[in-house]
Amino acid sequence: MQFLDGAGVLTTSYFQSLSRRLAVGAELTLQRDRQGRVGSGLTFAARYTGGDYTLTGNVTTSGSVLASYFQRVNEQITVAAELEAVVMEKQRESVVTVGAKFDLRMATLRAQVWRDPPRSNYIYDGDRA
Repeated sequence: MQFLDGAGVLTTSYFQSLSRRLAVGAELTLQRDRQGRVGSGLTFAARYTGGDYTLTGNVTTSGSVLASYFQRVNEQITVAAELEAVVMEKQRESVVTVGAKFDLRMATLRAQVWRDPPRSNYIYDGDRA
C-alpha cells in the first residue's frame, strides 16, 4: 500500500482443509485509487482432490465463476479443462479452455485449445535427455 498518496491494495485470504480431499476458503480484497475511490471484492473457493484428479471452483461477489478440472491419465498424459464465466446483470460471457500434456521419451508436447474466438496453441520441448 502506498501511504504517501493514499492508494493501494490490501488482500487477505483463508483456506482450510475440511478433510483429506476437500478444502474451502475465501479471499477479501480492498483497494483505493489516488482519487479516493474505494472498491472491494470477495471470492469463495473450493478444491476437491481425488485419486488422480482435482476439481476447483471460485465464485466472486462481482459475478465471475471459475471452474477447473485436472486429471493425470497415466505417467505420460495429463489433461485439464477450465471454464471462466462472467454472469453480471449487463454482461454475460465465458471462455472454455482444454489442454493436454504428453511426456514422450525424448520430448514434451503441450497442446491447448480455447474459445474466445477459437484458438489453439502447441508447444514442443524437444530433446529431453
